[in-house]
Amino acid sequence: MTDLAVASRISRTVLPGAAMIAVTFGLARYGYGLLLPDMQSELGMGASAAGLISSGAYVSYALAVETHTTAEVVEVSMSWEQSGS
Repeated sequence: MTDLAVASRISRTVLPGAAMIAVTFGLARYGYGLLLPDMQSELGMGASAAGLISSGAYVSYALAVETHTTAEVVEVSMSWEQSGS
């Protein structure tokens, strides 16, 4: 597979997928904060458990954003090499 084909595949599948993950985790983080008081009272969840769940969601979100950013850097550097600059 040529470099151009790999770059095309990345731009068609990986980048939109990573962007979708970043957006959905971002929205879920905000929704979690709004629902947290009700969840704590209904489930008898303490502050430590709620913080652990929130931290896990944030780490997942951060990894998705990092993956998306890394894929963009790879794509840009590959196109830069292809142009001969």
